[in-house]
Parts: sequence; structure tokens; C-alpha cells
Amino acid sequence: MNLCRKIIAMETHQLNNTSGLLLNINGNLRKAIFVICVAFCLTTFASPAIALLLGLVIAQFTGHPYLHLNHKATHLLLQVSVVGLGFGMNMHSALQAGKTGILFTIASISGTLIFGYFMSRWLNIEKKLKYQHQARDNF
Repeated sequence: MNLCRKIIAMETHQLNNTSGLLLNINGNLRKAIFVICVAFCLTTFASPAIALLLGLVIAQFTGHPYLHLNHKATHLLLQVSVVGLGFGMNMHSALQAGKTGILFTIASISGTLIFGYFMSRWLNIEKKLKYQHQARDNF
């Protein structure tokens, strides 16, 4: 039970730690700045490059006030972004790129397996172990 309290205290300290930031401001002002910047990035005035730069600047100056929600938000935004990219793709262009990309994929996987085989023979690695390394390197 004591270990759980220490872990919670460490996580709380990490969330509230503002010692590495360039501006030391209170939590409510940090949240207000964050919300204003997010609202600005959702408008048409902010290009993706400006939004990225603004995010880097805010992270360095004030920090992320909602760090405890970061994992959930990142997971959701990544899923929405992938679906959005899918809607914006031209199916004919995607199939054409897939035709040329499949040859590269086959060549790179085959090359990795052959390279792993010869390296394992040269280094005298056990048979079971070398297949595990080859499988791990391909994925």
C-alpha cells in the first residue's frame, strides 16, 4: 500500500512539476493559454505548420496542463487522422502506389531474411535464436 502512495505522489509531482519550463505560471492560466491555442489551431487562420510551431512553443514555455489526458487524446486523434487520410485518398493513385510498393516490401523482407541468415552463420548463432532475431527485425 505504501508503494502505491509513493507512485501516485511521483506521478502527481511529475504532472505538477514546472521547474523545466521557461515561464512559471499558475495552473489556471496555463489551462487558459492551452485552450486558446487549441481554439486558434482549429480555425482556418492556422496552417498545420503554424499549429505545430505553436504547440512546440507552448510546450516549452508553459507546459501541457492536461498531461494526464494526453494518452487518450493522442490515441483518439491518431485514429481520426488515419480515417481522415483515407477519405482524402484517390483510390486509383493508392492502387498504383501499392503496385510499386509491394515489390519494395518483398525485396526488403527477403533481403533482411537473407542477411540475417548469413550473419547468423558467420557469428555461429544457434538456429533457434537466429530465427527469433530475424522475425523481430522484420516487424
